Amino acid sequence: MRKRLRHQRWSALGVASLAGVLGLSVAAVTPSIANASATKAKASTKSDTIYLSDAWVGNSWRAQALSSWTQAAKEAERSHLLSSAPEVTANNSLATQASQLQSLILKHPAAIAIDAASETALNGAIAKACAAGIVVVAYDSNVSAPCAYKLENNFVQFGVLGAEQIAQQLHGKGNVLEVGGIAGNPIDQQVHQGWNEVLKRYPGIKVVSYVYGQSVEATAQSAVASVLPSLPQVKGVLGLGDVGLGIYNAFKDAGRPIPLTTFGNSSPELGLWSKLSKQKGGYSSIAIDTMPGESTAAMWLALYILSGHKVPKVIPMPFLTIKQSSLSKWLAKTPSGGFASISFNENFVVSLAKAAQEHKAPPAIPVPA
Repeated sequence: MRKRLRHQRWSALGVASLAGVLGLSVAAVTPSIANASATKAKASTKSDTIYLSDAWVGNSWRAQALSSWTQAAKEAERSHLLSSAPEVTANNSLATQASQLQSLILKHPAAIAIDAASETALNGAIAKACAAGIVVVAYDSNVSAPCAYKLENNFVQFGVLGAEQIAQQLHGKGNVLEVGGIAGNPIDQQVHQGWNEVLKRYPGIKVVSYVYGQSVEATAQSAVASVLPSLPQVKGVLGLGDVGLGIYNAFKDAGRPIPLTTFGNSSPELGLWSKLSKQKGGYSSIAIDTMPGESTAAMWLALYILSGHKVPKVIPMPFLTIKQSSLSKWLAKTPSGGFASISFNENFVVSLAKAAQEHKAPPAIPVPA
């Protein structure tokens, strides 16, 4: 899936909560939340440096993730929760990211948060970092290095959530078009698996075509437009990424009835869904995606580990799932051209780690007030 910030809704709470964990005065950090609960400190992190290694910043999701990291890191620096949190980006080059990791190891930071260009190809560099005593936290893109801590997205579940919504809204009957991501990509394969797991329980639903939209609106529109002339009436579309608008335009341009479609969490996607839902007969759908704010979860997790706490190596991350009932609230909080997201705080990261330790599902992302 192609990756995509929002304002830091809970960043102040994250600073205060972690201040308590690290034994700092909460009142001195954020007086308005002086009563926030916190865990007793085990070690100070105020002299620590945490680097962000990003494979690329080639789209708005990635740019927002970087912006989220920068803002949260500045707040933590001002509150003396860490020394610095620089970022390095690899311009979508695996070789460059591997070389950058080698350079970072020589700087010996306390931790490295990484959005990796490959699940396996960086394992050697990650292992060297771990051997040097550097905490490595992977987010957004999975890595298989055993020593790394992983904030992991379950993309099979992503597929299950979308397919279940479509199947139920269609009452188990009708033709469905599937618009996947990138051919051969593990995420595309996992999402497709989730779709299949659900649809096989609905014999009245027939998948009439599968095209690759590469999680890009224009590409998805072109791919759907190319197959529409050969397809019977389509009642539902399962999409991977922010391709709902492209799918809508393809059907509209072809003069075909607009099918029920799953959406991503960008403001244009949510805006289209809101518009469709106000038409006669309504349009009850679902939006599912990862969040740019996951970068901040990686930072808080690294700080929590560095403060002396033990957490599982793999911590499942919740998707931001927007339903019809919460659409208006999320849309109101999503900046124009941006993505619905939260900026994680240390309390929420601790709850994620606890859920993983107890083999429970991760807590849901709270709906904005």
